[in-house]
Amino acid sequence: MWHEAADASDCHIAILDKEGGILAVTAAWRRFSEQNGGDPAGYVGCNYFRACEPNAAGNGEESLAVSAGIREVLDGKRSEFSLVYPCHSPVEQRWFMLRAARINGNGPGRAVVRHENVTFAEAFEAEATRILEQIVQNELLTTVLHGVVSLLERKHTGVHCGIMLKSEDQPEVIVSQGCPAGLVEEIRARATAAMSGDFTSSLIQLANAVGRDRLNPPNAKPDDGVVAGSRGCWPQVFRLHPIRNSQKELAGCLVLCADTPYSPVHKTVCDKARSIAAIAISHAAMRDKLSLEAWYDPVTELPNRFVFQDRLQNALRRGQSRGFEFAVLTLDLDHFELINDAYGRRVGDTLLREVAQRLHRSIGAAGLVARLGGDEFGIVVDSPDAAQEADTMSRAIVEGFQAPFSVVGKEICLTCSVGASIFPVDTVEAAELVHKADTARNQVKRSGRNNWKRFDAAVEIVAQERKDIERNLREAVKSGRGLHLVYQPQTDSRERIIGVEALLRWDHPVLGRVSPSRFIPIAEENGLIVEIGCWVLREACLQAVRWKREGFDVRMSVNASTVQVCRSDFAETVTAIIAETGVDPESLELEITESALMRDLDDGRREMDKVRRLGVKMSIDDFGTGYSSLHRLQGLPVETIKIDQSFVRELEGGSRSAVSVIQAIVTLAHDLNLTVVAEGVETRAQIEILKSLGCDVFQGYLLHRPLMAESVSELLQAEERVPKEVVLPSCGAGI
Repeated sequence: MWHEAADASDCHIAILDKEGGILAVTAAWRRFSEQNGGDPAGYVGCNYFRACEPNAAGNGEESLAVSAGIREVLDGKRSEFSLVYPCHSPVEQRWFMLRAARINGNGPGRAVVRHENVTFAEAFEAEATRILEQIVQNELLTTVLHGVVSLLERKHTGVHCGIMLKSEDQPEVIVSQGCPAGLVEEIRARATAAMSGDFTSSLIQLANAVGRDRLNPPNAKPDDGVVAGSRGCWPQVFRLHPIRNSQKELAGCLVLCADTPYSPVHKTVCDKARSIAAIAISHAAMRDKLSLEAWYDPVTELPNRFVFQDRLQNALRRGQSRGFEFAVLTLDLDHFELINDAYGRRVGDTLLREVAQRLHRSIGAAGLVARLGGDEFGIVVDSPDAAQEADTMSRAIVEGFQAPFSVVGKEICLTCSVGASIFPVDTVEAAELVHKADTARNQVKRSGRNNWKRFDAAVEIVAQERKDIERNLREAVKSGRGLHLVYQPQTDSRERIIGVEALLRWDHPVLGRVSPSRFIPIAEENGLIVEIGCWVLREACLQAVRWKREGFDVRMSVNASTVQVCRSDFAETVTAIIAETGVDPESLELEITESALMRDLDDGRREMDKVRRLGVKMSIDDFGTGYSSLHRLQGLPVETIKIDQSFVRELEGGSRSAVSVIQAIVTLAHDLNLTVVAEGVETRAQIEILKSLGCDVFQGYLLHRPLMAESVSELLQAEERVPKEVVLPSCGAGI
């Protein structure tokens, strides 16, 4: 049995149930427990936490960490846990590695706990590898069944016993060493005939064929087996019994050969042999199942993170000792969560299995592919020319995803992003190799996905900068320091100020002035944009109220991220801020980028409708860079569109196409009763052309740069009041 092989090693292994109860331990575990003043039986039947924690009184901190980690594994919160801890004896300094792995899929379940003496890691690894090879080759089951037949033959003279294991390939017949060769073939023939179809009917047909049906006992049950006489030179009586596993499935056949007809003695012998064989087969199946679950992913049947880390460590040792290169690849599936949302987890799991098969075809025998969790996979490429092999393999993986996946009758298009790192070029640390491959992969995702990239130190610098920005931005949002608003005036055709756009600025004592183009995308990725957006809207509304009290009637335009607009509580948040600040909703305008909005059109439209009913105006920013479809905009509750400044810049060079585009936008927008704002105006020539084309509102450095609130107040005070007879454009929601 697998217990025998495990007991032959120095590995301390225990299997825990979902409550932490110890189900089984190895001999090494028992010896260690006894040598350290514990239970000689290794606390089998006891609770692991209650039994082991008191023995770690000298290592209380590590003990608590061990307990917490294993509990998370049992509760299904993590698939694995490991920790190196001291376990010194009075005569030597020893260190052990504790490893725990969940062994029955998601949710609470059993776990394998292994205490490894890492002081002698190399010796242990060789022994563990030998045991694993025996288990995979099923040699332990064969040894057990040989023991069964030999035991029965020693106990009962004049009896020969054979066992045939059911198999899709050549069935294996297990007999004692003293069984004559001719009899072995007779046993094989009997068992093969019996297991070729339904066991009971096959045996009855076999018995009738040799004319010995009278040898079968009356009122026999189907699984009692059938007695049949010899068809050849062997005068023995053959009794054939089905061997069923724990699921009652036919797993093999027991053949007992005796010199005398059926008797109670023979029945006892058959029952005993069948029982022992069934236990051995079921135990081997359970061992294989536990091994599969401990080392392989149950969905894709790929090696799991444990195996990936083990192969990575082996490659690292070979690389360090022999100077070999190897590569690490990590990949994940682009937007896989959308597939789960659209089709359900069952389709998602089926798709993951198809992905695993394609990955196998792409890498062949050149590397190990493992599922690291979720939609993330890892590959170790152990090759003399690892860098070239990594490039070739990465390209093959990406290209292998170009054809749609056929899953449960659906054609699903899926792409992936791949990152690679090379030992020792990029680093000589295992964890850093994975980290650098992840860094390269994340760069691919930020660059549009569906591609691959080898690690580049410059990429890591950018990634570190992003982390620094994110960390400092969180602190700025939490403390309220460093963030402030500036306001860029918007003017009418007479270049009088009729509105302002609130713009966010961030000044950091170390990073300096951080451009919005750097920190806004990061804030949108990590969700900070929601909190930042609320702060900006509140501050802008408060400033609009202050200007209103000073007698200045200007429209306050505030940018809103699509992440905010598409949240189900966006309109509710805007309502609360309006009530809190007392701002006039009619003087407030929210700007949403066109391309971003069109990606989430339905969710955004619902919230925009609610906000519009409050009296707040809506504007589409950067118009012309996204879908450029006024037809699609007809259904949106917007009053203003802002022509993107890229078109305005082209006017200076006399671009006829830019003039045509702007003219078309203005004409159609006015037909739809929309106000047109031209942003990015920097020269007198540009503004004159824009005025001639009919633009309503203008914004840019030629007119005014973004200013602090006090400076805007001074400009407003310097200007004459707008005469009452001058009316803002009737369609002017953006002013």
